[in-house]
Amino acid sequence: MLILEFSKPLFEFLKKIYDIYSFYCIPKMGNIISGNYYSYKYLVESIKIHPSQKKLNKILSESEFCNSEYINISGGIVAIHRCYKF
Repeated sequence: MLILEFSKPLFEFLKKIYDIYSFYCIPKMGNIISGNYYSYKYLVESIKIHPSQKKLNKILSESEFCNSEYINISGGIVAIHRCYKF
């Protein structure tokens, strides 16, 4: 299984920049493009409470998936998880 997800930035300075961008820019851009501010606000909030890379990796391992691993992209803002289930 492959999972591509928004995740938790690895560096403190990146967390701050990403939070500002996420909570202030994404909903406003979503509103301009789609006319639906609250859907994009919900998207950002759901990304914020999503498990960290390590926690999701642990969840997958405990759910009988084998060789669970992840690769951080863009300083951890995005992660690719890979695992197998036989």
